[in-house]
Amino acid sequence: MGGETQDEWGRLLSEWLATLNCVVYNDGMKPTFLKGRYQSWIDVTFSTENAARWVRNWTVEEEETLSDHQFITFQLKLDGERTGNGQSSGRCCGWNTKGFSPSVIRHSFVERMNAKQNKDCVSMVGAIKEACDMHLPKKGDYIILIKLYKNFICH
Repeated sequence: MGGETQDEWGRLLSEWLATLNCVVYNDGMKPTFLKGRYQSWIDVTFSTENAARWVRNWTVEEEETLSDHQFITFQLKLDGERTGNGQSSGRCCGWNTKGFSPSVIRHSFVERMNAKQNKDCVSMVGAIKEACDMHLPKKGDYIILIKLYKNFICH
């Protein structure tokens, strides 16, 4: 995702994203965090493989942000926009949560976690996804945009 070295946090994040079959947009060319002489690629932008078809022109901007973090910009080809061949680009956005039961999802998640040998972050995310896939209808693909910082602790 950038930089010359990868610490334990970066390794865990890479494994988690690979487990979810995510596409990472960071190209490693420009750091996303600058503080004095220190630079890092700590801000990560990613999505599902299917949602990746909507993401264009991901860039770390160079303008002043009044923060240690650089602006990250990208374009989304939204639902109903036409592709070059005149076809609709499709839809976006996760599970349909209308009328869902949080207690059913919670129970399913706990059952899945109890069945897993490893109780790490990757297992937890997998259990959440499995519970949602089992009990919620899919709406389409989803895009996850998240800033992950070094002090993020995943148990």
